[in-house]
Amino acid sequence: MAENYGKIAPAVWAQIASEFTSQNNTINLGDIYIALSKAEPTLNKSSYYFEGVEEPASAQNYARKSLGKYSQPDTLLFGAPTVAEDGKVTCTNKSEIHFDTVGAEGWGTISHWALFDAATGGHCIAYGPIVNGENSPTPLTPVADRVVLFKKGAVTIEFN
Repeated sequence: MAENYGKIAPAVWAQIASEFTSQNNTINLGDIYIALSKAEPTLNKSSYYFEGVEEPASAQNYARKSLGKYSQPDTLLFGAPTVAEDGKVTCTNKSEIHFDTVGAEGWGTISHWALFDAATGGHCIAYGPIVNGENSPTPLTPVADRVVLFKKGAVTIEFN
């Protein structure tokens, strides 16, 4: 079975490494937002963040959704990291993530989710494919007047 977990940008790993080597006293990425993408992001080899996220048009009632407020645990939609017996560290959404109602022209075919450090613009710090219950890539095509949501436990990021 393919491993279809999300990926973390090397720039974020560098911040984590700085934290563990006491070069930094806090990792403050600020508020994090989830986006939908029509394409798989790629690594920008200059900034070491991901780029190439193709979001639906804002004119079709699309906007990134907040995953909570930094340092306010009661607002966070992701749970604490868990460590499996094999050493894999993962974080999974503990609450449903709702996007707005799709506009009249739809949003096109969505193949990936992406995490950003800003509501618009910003840096793509992590991404992963949209998958089905068997963890197989399964793009979705949101149509007009429907709501896109990720159920509790549907978005997993693996730290490796």
